[in-house]
Amino acid sequence: AKAEGSSPFTPAILKSLNKNSYWQGEVIYLSKSGDRLTTLCTVSHLKDSNENITGNLLLIKDFTARKQAELQLAQLNEDLERRVEERTIEVRNAEKKYRYLFENNPMPMWVINQADFSFMAVNNMAVLQYGYSREEFLSMTAKDIRPEEEKELFVNADHSFETTIENYNKGNWIHKKKDGTLIDVQVMSHGIMFENIPAKMILSNDITEKKRAEEKVAASEKQLRNTLNNMMEGIQIHDFDWRYIFVNETLLKFSQSPREELIGIRLMDKYPGIEQTDAFKSMDRVMKSRVGEQIETLFVFPDGRKAHYQLSIQPVPEGIFVQSIDVTERRIAEEEYAKSQENYRTIMERISDAFVALDSNWNYQYINKAAGIILGRSPEELMGKNIWNEFPESTGYRL
Repeated sequence: AKAEGSSPFTPAILKSLNKNSYWQGEVIYLSKSGDRLTTLCTVSHLKDSNENITGNLLLIKDFTARKQAELQLAQLNEDLERRVEERTIEVRNAEKKYRYLFENNPMPMWVINQADFSFMAVNNMAVLQYGYSREEFLSMTAKDIRPEEEKELFVNADHSFETTIENYNKGNWIHKKKDGTLIDVQVMSHGIMFENIPAKMILSNDITEKKRAEEKVAASEKQLRNTLNNMMEGIQIHDFDWRYIFVNETLLKFSQSPREELIGIRLMDKYPGIEQTDAFKSMDRVMKSRVGEQIETLFVFPDGRKAHYQLSIQPVPEGIFVQSIDVTERRIAEEEYAKSQENYRTIMERISDAFVALDSNWNYQYINKAAGIILGRSPEELMGKNIWNEFPESTGYRL
C-alpha cells in the first residue's frame, strides 16, 4: 500500500518529528487493489547510543472499519437531528392547527383539570355564549357554571380519564351563564394530557331551544291524543305493516277489547279474514294510493255482533287514519221506515178508492193504481209533476 500523494511525510509531519522525535496522525493509504484504507500512523526516530538519528520507526494501524462506522453514525445522527427537527415542526404545525380548530369551533369548548375541575383553556365561543371573560373562566372551576342543585351531581359523576364509547357522552346538564340564565346543554368529554396534566376536553352543545321545541311538540301531541281519546267517533291509526299504533276510547268500546290487545297487533291477526271485507279493501287502497276514501259498511265481529259503520280513511305519515262512526241505529231506523213505507204503499194499492198525495206546491207525491185509472195516466208518469201543468183544464175548478 502507498499513501495518497508523493510522500506520507508532509512538511508538518517532518517538523513535528524534528521537534518532538514523534508524530501520530490519520493517513489514507491506497491498497494494491485501489481501496482507500484509513490508518492511524505513528512515526518516531530511531537513535543510537549517542542520540544520533539512525532512522524512523513507522507503526500503522488500519481502522478503516471503525472510521466507516463513525461516518455512518455521524450520518445517522445528522439524519436523526433532521427528522427530529422535521417532526418538531410537524408537531408545532399540528398544535397550531388544533389550537385554531379549538379556538374557532362554532360550539363552546374548554379544557378542565381532571383533579380539581379548574378551567385550563376556553375557546372564543365559550366566552361569547357564557358571558365570562377568558380571565374569569381561568379563575373558575366547572362547578361554578352549574346551579347549586347540580354541583354535587357533577362532582359525583364519572370523571375517569379513559374515553370509551360508553362514557364520552356525559348526557344533558343545566349550565348557568354569567347573567344567571340557565341553559340546557349536551356535554361531550374526552380525556387528554394538557401541558403534561391529565385533563378533560369538553364540548358543550346548547339544546335549550331544541328541548323547548320538543316539549311543545310533546304537549301538542298529548293534547291531540286527549282530543282524539274524547271524540265520540272511533279513531284508529295503523302503520304500514297494519299494526295498531293508536286507538281511542270509543274504538275500544266498539271492539270491546282492552288497549293492550290492539296496540302493536296486526289488523289481520286481530280479525282473521278481514282482508275479504269491503272495509279492508278500501283501507288497503288508501294505504297504497295515499288518497282518502269514505265508505259505509257492515262489520261482523268475531263474537257474532254486527254493526254498521261510516268510515273516513285518510293517509297519514305513519300509515292510515281511520275514523269510525257507528250508524247502526240510523240504518235500523231507515230500514224500519222503508219497511213501514212499503206496508203503507201496499195498503194504498189494495184499496179500491182513488188516492192522491200532493205537496204544498201541488206536485204529485203519491198516486195509487185506482187514481191512475181515473186520471187515465200511470202513477209513474205523474210522480213529481204539477197537477195544474198536467191538467190545465182543471184550472179554476173549485175543489
